[in-house]
Amino acid sequence: MSDLTQPSAPPRFSPLTLAFHDRWAERLFVVENNRRAVSPVRVLLLLYLATTLAVTLFDAVVASPLFMELLPYRVGGIAGAAIGLALSRTEWAVRHGQMVFGGFLVMLHGGLYVAIGLFGEHIGVLSPLLIMMLAMTLALPALLFRFALPLALLASLLYALRMAAFMPGVTSTMPIFFLGTTVLVLVWGNYASERARRTAWAASRALANEKARSEALLLNVLPPSVAARMRAGERLIADSHAFAAVLFADIVGFTPLSETMPPAELVSLLDRVFTRFDAIADAHDLEKIKTIGDAYMLAAGAPSERPAEPARICEAALEMRAALAEVSAEAGVALGMRIGIHAGPIVAGVIGRRKFVYDVWGDTVNTASRMESTAPAGEIQVSERVATALAGRFTFEPRGEIDVKGKGPMSVYLMRS
Repeated sequence: MSDLTQPSAPPRFSPLTLAFHDRWAERLFVVENNRRAVSPVRVLLLLYLATTLAVTLFDAVVASPLFMELLPYRVGGIAGAAIGLALSRTEWAVRHGQMVFGGFLVMLHGGLYVAIGLFGEHIGVLSPLLIMMLAMTLALPALLFRFALPLALLASLLYALRMAAFMPGVTSTMPIFFLGTTVLVLVWGNYASERARRTAWAASRALANEKARSEALLLNVLPPSVAARMRAGERLIADSHAFAAVLFADIVGFTPLSETMPPAELVSLLDRVFTRFDAIADAHDLEKIKTIGDAYMLAAGAPSERPAEPARICEAALEMRAALAEVSAEAGVALGMRIGIHAGPIVAGVIGRRKFVYDVWGDTVNTASRMESTAPAGEIQVSERVATALAGRFTFEPRGEIDVKGKGPMSVYLMRS
């Protein structure tokens, strides 16, 4: 019940790592983040492949002295990018995107670090590659901040050491300074971007939960088809059903019990009884119309998508009587019930605007109510129409004629099994 009565609060996350405190929410966000990152990662890999191939072909055409020395690293990078493209199409890689993309970046950074060590005399030419690699690590939304930050800081530190080693004296001061400031800007951009994505995701999730909660509340008081019509903007809902079965049930002995039992125990007992009745109604695909005090009302055939088979409502009546006996025995109280059933045309619809309710009206409803009110305690009384329709399926005992208010004498039957 708390899920339906308490408003949904957005999931909260750590201001430092940006991870959601709720592990399930964090897992959902990571998977969704990985899915969103697939397209930009593919674009990045395609650009990397195109650029590397273009540079390699250019070096081959101009007979660059570094062509053969750099070829193994370029071939390795092209192979890695091609593998990354293939993996981006698999569900496993998407679900484990942080590990896959993080490992890919570690290999690229490691390869570049080794390349600088081998071709340190060309550090000036390689410097743009350092910035590009750091931008790949921090600017793309693929790698989460808590993983991108340590990787970028470690890589920039190692790159700075390489610069200091191959740029003696003060010549490395300015490049290292620009490297550091670039990393700081990229780190802040990565942090702010992910924080904004998490905030928006948390808000949308809270909104979705609130919508689901409202939907559940609406379905608690209205049939699904009727609720859908109200959501679509229909305000006056009134339907005529040519044939429906209606059941009224009233607990015998509950009113005297209410005078001696503490309120909390009384409500708890009634809740247990009606909870059992609700389960029975659901099992037989019946519509619970309402409860009034210790009275309970069901219908078959309203709304129209539920077939009006009186047999289902009679089966439910037998189960309701047995369920009440079980609850009474467990609680140590003496309770019985009267049940009345009739079938025929009804009108159904929604009334009210602030506390709306789905209800049914008509002579069939009144007659079913009279079947209940005139039934002996502990009995299920049905009209002649119901008994005739189900004569081969249930056992009915004729009770004779009784005077029904507004109807006059009517032949009624007691259902035995």
